[in-house]
Amino acid sequence: MKKVKVFIASSAELDEDKKQLDLFFAERNKIYEQRDILFVQKTWKDFESSLHEHFLQDRYDDYIRRCDIVIFLFHTRLGKYTLRELNIAHETFLRSKKGQPRIYIFYRETAEQTSELADFKRFSEKDYGHFCDTYADYPELLRKVEKQLQLLENNGYIVPMHFDSKKALRYMLFYILLPLLVLASAFAAIHYYSDIDMTVRVIEDSAQCIPSLPFRKGTLEVQYGEGEVQVYALDDIHSEALVKGIHSKYRGEDARIRFMAPGYVTIDTLMSIASDIQLPIRRNDDLKFIFGSVADEKGMPIEEARITVQDLTVETNSSGNFRVEIPLAKQAEEQMLTAFKPGYSRWIFTAPVIPNVAWNIVLKKETD
Repeated sequence: MKKVKVFIASSAELDEDKKQLDLFFAERNKIYEQRDILFVQKTWKDFESSLHEHFLQDRYDDYIRRCDIVIFLFHTRLGKYTLRELNIAHETFLRSKKGQPRIYIFYRETAEQTSELADFKRFSEKDYGHFCDTYADYPELLRKVEKQLQLLENNGYIVPMHFDSKKALRYMLFYILLPLLVLASAFAAIHYYSDIDMTVRVIEDSAQCIPSLPFRKGTLEVQYGEGEVQVYALDDIHSEALVKGIHSKYRGEDARIRFMAPGYVTIDTLMSIASDIQLPIRRNDDLKFIFGSVADEKGMPIEEARITVQDLTVETNSSGNFRVEIPLAKQAEEQMLTAFKPGYSRWIFTAPVIPNVAWNIVLKKETD
């Protein structure tokens, strides 16, 4: 409901007129309530007059700054603080982007008007640019106020607030949020107490793999709970394992995961049980070194024989030994090795690279 704040200011001589305006707004609320509009009108009598940290007049002034409509009533003289209240209302109006509050000045017609009041009337119309209306009695005052309210409603200054925030909040709480909370709790409970299916995906570490030798086969072992163990055979097509039916009581606990495959580093680690786990695997560098010795037909070591694997070349030492270190990108399960020294026949051979197994090469002397 739209609350329209109204302040009625006047000198004490017009208390009866203010009382009639109070009754007027109370009657109008019965009608405007159907349009979701409520007039909240106050005069100085409606404020608590007990000792307060702020002066009573300051509280009047603060309320005026927050009003939508301010009505000033004059008769024979200016009220003690009425001019101050009018100035505050006018200053607030000038600062407001919405033209708020709307200010209405009414003079009750009389032949006994003081010169001070007459001067103020001229000042108001000249300096404020504000028309000062007159009325003969309070029935005429009420008719004029009624007409102004209609104009304010017609031009959109008084707009019904069809949106009731409190009612909407209650509606959202009881008809939307509460059911959603119940449903969310139910789904959470179902999810929490349901068995878990865990997928373990084997993924090659791009920085530690050999492009020409992708993963072919291996074994994955998953152990969880009170010793439950499941073993899965992996290959280049099936590189993931689905561990089904893990009891919900193990949710969040660690599972022991072991991975073994030829040419790869063995993994033995603990990982938190979850619906999807990625396990990076990497090559173990078993294919990194080719080493051995070069000798002649009599078994004598040959020094400075050139050993070539792909574009890598080393020479044998004084004992005829060599060692070729092969970068990861050039490693292979089989390598072609060439051994040569002037005066000897070139030796070329292709063989598997077997860790810790030496290549023993015999060079034959060339014959004329």
